[in-house]
Amino acid sequence: MKNPAWSQRVGKLGMTLVLLLIGHSTLSARSSFPSMMPNGMVNRCANCHVRSSGGGPRNAFGQDVALALRQGPAFWTSALAALDSDGDGFTNGEELGDPDGDGVALEGMNVTLPGNAADFPIVVSPPSDTEAPVLTLLGLDSIELIQGTPFVDPGVSVSDNLDTDLTYTVEGDLDINQVGSYTLIYTAIDQAGNLAAPLQRLIHVIPAETTLVTRRESNQLVLSWEGQGRLQVATSPAGPWSDLTTATSPHAVTMSQLVQFYRVR
Repeated sequence: MKNPAWSQRVGKLGMTLVLLLIGHSTLSARSSFPSMMPNGMVNRCANCHVRSSGGGPRNAFGQDVALALRQGPAFWTSALAALDSDGDGFTNGEELGDPDGDGVALEGMNVTLPGNAADFPIVVSPPSDTEAPVLTLLGLDSIELIQGTPFVDPGVSVSDNLDTDLTYTVEGDLDINQVGSYTLIYTAIDQAGNLAAPLQRLIHVIPAETTLVTRRESNQLVLSWEGQGRLQVATSPAGPWSDLTTATSPHAVTMSQLVQFYRVR
């Protein structure tokens, strides 16, 4: 025959054991929450609770987590990541190193507490850029081009103290079919808005064939030519040649003992 007192004691012990098991299960579930969020194990319970040891009042982030848990155990979502629970100007995702909330933490992120407004990522401002790009002309700064010949621009190189992928722009109207002198202007600007000092290149479109006609009048030599070619002078047939920029056909030259050579380009 069973002892009623003994049965009562066994019943109470069993109930106590059940309560302990239930309590242990709840504790284990809560202690696993940090592992269910990116970088959650860095600060553990301090992510959601005022006390870093856990338990007690929830902070602002912990309250948002409690609301998210109503939708299911997978509480870390892009919606929760997009919230700024503690109002410090950084989203929960930014503070835990997962800005888009996909559950994958980015490497090298500064992990802070999403429920503590006094703890937030340190933003390092990039150095101000006040230095302009530098252009270097490729090829000659003055090019002669025979009328009707296609022009291939040698271009310029662009270097900058910070930006590495800058390009340049070139302006200027060039008519390869019209004899004359044309100016190309090269410029570049970096991402900070600094404008490089512009560079220029002169393109001289010369006639394919030009005949220079000379005649003597008293003590002068008169030079005549057709088209818009440039009259050039040198002291040797091999040059160097210099433009007579103001000379137009016909052009009179006073004869002297100095030997000079002329051509039209």
